[in-house]
Amino acid sequence: MKKLILPLLMIFALISCNENVGTHLNANIKAFIEEHYSGARILSAEYDDKGLFEVEIRHKLIIKDVYFDYKNEWVYTSWDVRPADVSDVVKNVVAQKYPGYRIDNADYIQRSSGDYYVLELEKGEFDADVTITVDGEIISPSTILPLLTTEIKEFISTKYPVATIEDYGYDAAGVFEVIIRDGAVEKYLFFDSNGAWIKTRWNVSVDYLPNVVNSALATSYPDYFVDNAFYVETPDALFYEIKLVLGENEIVVKVSTEGVIL
Repeated sequence: MKKLILPLLMIFALISCNENVGTHLNANIKAFIEEHYSGARILSAEYDDKGLFEVEIRHKLIIKDVYFDYKNEWVYTSWDVRPADVSDVVKNVVAQKYPGYRIDNADYIQRSSGDYYVLELEKGEFDADVTITVDGEIISPSTILPLLTTEIKEFISTKYPVATIEDYGYDAAGVFEVIIRDGAVEKYLFFDSNGAWIKTRWNVSVDYLPNVVNSALATSYPDYFVDNAFYVETPDALFYEIKLVLGENEIVVKVSTEGVIL
């Protein structure tokens, strides 16, 4: 797994929980917290597993997690809510749409696009995860796209005009990943910290690899078995990314559309 490369504007050691933690924060982050969570005490700050910068604060006796992107811009804030304290509007929707279920866990989320609850519901051996706005509208988590810039959306609509966006987020390496459905195909797009397109990849059936690709593999790796394959688009090239297996050994090779091992 690649190590997360920390943006220069936010490089500092991961900060342990202490009274002076706030003095080490980026000025923009600190100013945002002071403006929107006046009087809050900063408890800790670190990168999460999706590359977002998480600042834990105590605000009005509530522990809140405030998240920022690589530009030090606010993404969202979340905190735990007691099931009993969930609004009556949301409780009524749960009772109507999920009769017999009880709220086992609740998180309150603040975003620029609007506030909502993420609820874990239980009914005997059954459970359900539900996202509901403060107005009582049940929504899909994949429709909440606050990090998706206009430039990225325009790129996707131009390159994949019939595609729909299904999900997005930072991967463990801090690369921004967008999942789209282009016709019947699920594709994964990757963008760098400046929003520039790196590549698109999607799974392809090993039974339908081109003959030139199969011939190249048979020549260079005659004893290996093709386990899976992806088709990859980059700004400069088109190629197949193929996982080969021989006993307990696994390798990944790249083969151009002309059958050249890269």
